[in-house]
Amino acid sequence: MKRNNILKAGCFLFLFSFLVNLSVEGQKRDVYMGGRVAMTLPTNIGKDSELPMGFKDMSTTGIEAAYFGRWFYMKRLSLGWDLAYQFQSIDEDFWNVENRGEVTGNYQTIQLLVEGNYYFSSDEIRPYLGITTGAFALFNQRTYSSSNEAANASNTYKYQKVMPGLAPQAGILFEIGSNTFLDIHARLVLMPNLDEEYVYDENIGEISTNPHGAQNHLSLSIGLLF
Repeated sequence: MKRNNILKAGCFLFLFSFLVNLSVEGQKRDVYMGGRVAMTLPTNIGKDSELPMGFKDMSTTGIEAAYFGRWFYMKRLSLGWDLAYQFQSIDEDFWNVENRGEVTGNYQTIQLLVEGNYYFSSDEIRPYLGITTGAFALFNQRTYSSSNEAANASNTYKYQKVMPGLAPQAGILFEIGSNTFLDIHARLVLMPNLDEEYVYDENIGEISTNPHGAQNHLSLSIGLLF
């Protein structure tokens, strides 16, 4: 366990150092920074075949906000970084189990990512393909508010994990003014299947805090770079 924590801390330190160095380098070279927002769509891509349901069945469409930047070290090549926060609600219709009462919950993710892109043009409109990788800190929570006085099953279940991830992306970069760009891209986020963990409920026994396996999703983003 301690070794895993050391490895996770090392990964975060490496990514943080990379972002700092890239930001300092950006003061000398062709670097642009800005913000973006995105709509996130849960998918069942990469779902374990042994699981009857996937992330798409248990979550709803979410939102994402990020601070990001890109360094154009060549006309058609860029390196970049992305620090993002993602929020998705659980599908309450799916999770509403008989005799458990009202259910609420969410999936929250903090992302620390680096990326590389290839642009098919260096003109004002630049289609591109790229790849993003980094660390995803997951904070999942479900809360049941029971109305059954005889067997009150009110409880909150949490699942927290730091996972590596890989995300191919495709987009278009528009030069809309002097040193100002509009970026539109789609990104498919792929993470390994999450380990199954169980908590014990005295009323109904063991409950899985992660019955859907992977939390892979599609992100549709729009942002500005300056």
